Amino acid sequence: MSAINWLLISLVTFWAALRLFAKKDFQLRIFSVFFFLFSLFMFIMTAAHFVLLFSHLNHEIFRQSMHWGFVIGHIFLYLSLAVFIRLPLDWIAAPLKNIGSAFFILFGGITTVLNFLLPNLPEYSHSTGITLLNVDPLVGKLIALNVVLAWVPAGIYFIIKGARGREKNARRRAMLLGIGLFIATLGGPLHDVSRQVIAFLVADIVVLAGIVILASGVMYQKEEAQA
Repeated sequence: MSAINWLLISLVTFWAALRLFAKKDFQLRIFSVFFFLFSLFMFIMTAAHFVLLFSHLNHEIFRQSMHWGFVIGHIFLYLSLAVFIRLPLDWIAAPLKNIGSAFFILFGGITTVLNFLLPNLPEYSHSTGITLLNVDPLVGKLIALNVVLAWVPAGIYFIIKGARGREKNARRRAMLLGIGLFIATLGGPLHDVSRQVIAFLVADIVVLAGIVILASGVMYQKEEAQA
């Protein structure tokens, strides 16, 4: 179940990246790179489940596969955040774009090193199909902080911009972007701090919903730009 949900998120974000990559608009190209990196993040997390196809492999082998899939996959998450943050900063304080990207690369690097030193203890539930990541509490909190720092201020900015906007299409687009970011923020870090099966299932659904809404907001911008 977890692998299917993560693969679905990977496919949605990869599709969005392909749709936006050919566009000449700078902001849409940035969104394309963000979605592509996020797609790699989700795909690597999905691929870690490949060992489950071999029934003779023991649980420890899956634990190692999922741990490294988590660590390596999250490197692409941090890179996606470093790319994403350039968008709101380009609108709010353009000179800070490079500083913002450098901050999330550094913060993500620190989190990755700690994840090497404090490994996860993932478990696969055959009865539910859910993968419990069992991330170290400190690492889980740092991952959540990475995401919150990138997406929550941007989400607030988009929602305020949408509420104050006079042009209907721009207002709708900004609201979709803001709402999508908030929903994805709620679901994503929940994977890293939860210890119950139902929490992981809810987190998967929430992340997928947030990513779909976010992509809808970007595609709304794309269609308007084409017009």
